[in-house]
Amino acid sequence: MGIISPWYQLGYVIPHLYTDLDAYQFYKVAPEGMVLVTTGLNLRGYNLAAVEENLPTLWDRFDLLAEKKVDRISLSGVPVASALGRPKMLAILAEAQARTGLPCDTDLEAHIATLQHFGMTRIALATRWPESVNVALTSYLAAGGIEVIACSSHARSLA
Repeated sequence: MGIISPWYQLGYVIPHLYTDLDAYQFYKVAPEGMVLVTTGLNLRGYNLAAVEENLPTLWDRFDLLAEKKVDRISLSGVPVASALGRPKMLAILAEAQARTGLPCDTDLEAHIATLQHFGMTRIALATRWPESVNVALTSYLAAGGIEVIACSSHARSLA
């Protein structure tokens, strides 16, 4: 007999109004019975002003996912966390967890935790983001104890 009800629901806030590869990739690697519950922001740029403009919506999305009874909430988008910087992002996550009663994290924090788990302290980056995002990302990673020793980018816009 197959699973007819999910045993775990991951709430996922994506930076866009739409999702394309998120669900596809999730269901390729997640065990049967896990569900991805997505909602989106309307990020219009990779800069701090664009991210801060979406913060009220982010709080609405955290509340929405908590109402949907997800088991965990994660914020997608390395550029979003990078733009805010690690101290501010960690403060937002702590407040979100206190507000929703759910574990809350970001893709970038998950990357840092994975790198730390494997004892990695130096990495090279290959990204699709503009230089400003790579600089912010390098700073964010440094705050997490990860040194970026090289970076190559083929920048693209959100469009």
